[in-house]
This record gives sequence, C-alpha cells and structure tokens, in this order.
Amino acid sequence: MSANATIKTAFETVQSLVELQTSTISQSIELQKKNGEELAAFFKSNADKAKTLKTPQDLVTFNLDSSKALFEMIKAQGEAFSGLATKASEAAAAKLAK
Repeated sequence: MSANATIKTAFETVQSLVELQTSTISQSIELQKKNGEELAAFFKSNADKAKTLKTPQDLVTFNLDSSKALFEMIKAQGEAFSGLATKASEAAAAKLAK
C-alpha cells in the first residue's frame, strides 16, 4: 500500500510540474508576442520620426534618444522574462518540496 501511495504522489508531482511547464511556456509565448509587437511599433514610430529630421544635429540627437529608448525597452523585456523564470523556478521548487 505504501508503494502505491508513493507512486501516486510521484505521479501527482510530475503532473503538477508538467502543468507548471505548460503554463510557463504559454506565458513565455505571450511575452514574446508582446515584445515583438512593442519592437515593431517602436521601429515604425522611429521610421516616421526619422522622416521629419532636417539637420545632422537632429539626426544625432534622434539616434541617441532612439538608441537609449531601445535599450531601455530591451532591458524591461529581459526583466519580464527573468521575472517569469524566477517565478516558475520558485513554484517548481515549492512543488518539489511538498
């Protein structure tokens, strides 16, 4: 009887971890989709702004501002993925500790 309970517990743990993996993958895909949409909007907006530049100084200023904004966006996107990974890792560790 103890062996059956152990097998059942192991199966439930594995099932729970697979559900967690599925959820994490779904969330990751949604983040990737959102990030792709943000990047596309960013580049479209910058392309529109670039059409209005008149002087070399405008170009340099635009380039610096655009690069800074892009790096900040990428940083935020990376932090979102790190947060998701941390959350999933902590959830998996909690399930395994049970």
